Amino acid sequence: MNQVRHIAAVPAAPHILAVSRTDVLTLAGVNASYDDNHVLHDVTLSVPQGSIVALLGANGAGKSSTLRAISGQIRKVSGSIMLDGRQLAGRPASEVAAAGIAHCPEGRQVFGPMTVRENILIGAFTRRDKAAVEADVERMFTLFPRLRERAGQLAGTLSGGEQQMLAIARALMLRPRVLLLDEPSMGLAPNIVNDVFGIIERLKDDGLTIVLVEQFARRALAIADLGYVLARGAVVMSGTSAELASDAGLVASYLS
Repeated sequence: MNQVRHIAAVPAAPHILAVSRTDVLTLAGVNASYDDNHVLHDVTLSVPQGSIVALLGANGAGKSSTLRAISGQIRKVSGSIMLDGRQLAGRPASEVAAAGIAHCPEGRQVFGPMTVRENILIGAFTRRDKAAVEADVERMFTLFPRLRERAGQLAGTLSGGEQQMLAIARALMLRPRVLLLDEPSMGLAPNIVNDVFGIIERLKDDGLTIVLVEQFARRALAIADLGYVLARGAVVMSGTSAELASDAGLVASYLS
């Protein structure tokens, strides 16, 4: 994508992007519904290996639904969702996780009555390599020193920022090919948002591929490589983060 593309809000047919050999995750013509509520309309996007791809748009645009469709939390899905050439559309969430998709949900959703360490270990539920799991727990405590300090503390007693760090650590325990991050800054103080975005950038530097849904669009574009703008469940624009950030019409219509 070398320029900002303006796409009809709900295209009559899927708009298929050229798939790069470096793309780890691709969606083509994805439709999704909650019962009779059709929430995604022919969504097509590509996620290159090692990149951050931002999904942007107003509330109700379909951003979180796109993540849920990818991670198998919406079962009524048609179209193609490919991870490393493997078809995941319609697969149950447990199979999608085992394939390498980790979903860090909106609102964090930590297990409050369980300790920080227990929450982290839940993220490794698909793994059987106990020694490697313990090594990764130590890696999480190195990445998130506050969690080490609170390893035996109940997750429900953590601050919002600490719970967000815990939710990300739990997702990373899967050793994912792709991390789906849904509104990681929601409800956090500005200084904690800075910490969280610093962590996201560090994960990218380590080579992790990330799909990011974020309420602060400009902040998301500042660290993303590519962006897709959704409206009413359809992709209406896409481009590099620099192209999208410099598009005055886009900012006025979708990101202000």
